[in-house]
Amino acid sequence: MAKINWQPQWTLAQVEKMVVLEAYRFFRSNKTKTAQALGIAIRTLDHKLEQYRAEKVEAETHPKEPQRFYKGQLVQPGFQMPTLAAHDRKVQEELDKRRKKMVEEQKTKNEQERLEKVSPRLNEFETLPELPVSVQESQTVQEVLPAETEKASKRQPNRKSGKKIRKAS
Repeated sequence: MAKINWQPQWTLAQVEKMVVLEAYRFFRSNKTKTAQALGIAIRTLDHKLEQYRAEKVEAETHPKEPQRFYKGQLVQPGFQMPTLAAHDRKVQEELDKRRKKMVEEQKTKNEQERLEKVSPRLNEFETLPELPVSVQESQTVQEVLPAETEKASKRQPNRKSGKKIRKAS
C-alpha cells in the first residue's frame, strides 16, 4: 500500500476516508478483501463507500464557496472588504491626473511631429522667387479686373433656377 503523508490540518475522518479508498483501489474494488485487510465488516465498508459517494455527489452539485483571506486571516462568509480610505482615494486621483497629463502630452507631441512633417512643404511655397512683371502688364490687369467684376454683376438671371442675381450697387 501507498504511504499517506499526514498533514496537521487533516481530521481523523479525512485520514480514514483516504485509507479506506486507497485500500479499495489496491484490492481493485474487491469489497471482501478490502474489509478483511482493514479489519472491518463488509457492511461497514459498504456504508462508508456509500457515504463517500454521497459526499462526492454533494460536493459536485453544491460546490463549497472558496475561502477568502484578508491580511493573512481567514474571513467569514459575508465579510466586506474595507473600501479605499480617503488617503488612498487621493493617491488614486493623483495617479489618474498624471495619466491624463501624460496622454495629453503624447497627443501634443504627436501633433507637433505631424506639423513638422508638413511645415517643410509649406516653407517651400513661401520661399518661391517673385516673377518679374512689367509695369504695363500690371496696369492691364488692374484695368481688366474692375471691368470683369462689373460684367459679372450685370449678368442675366440664372436660367436653370429662374432666380435673378442681385446687382451690386
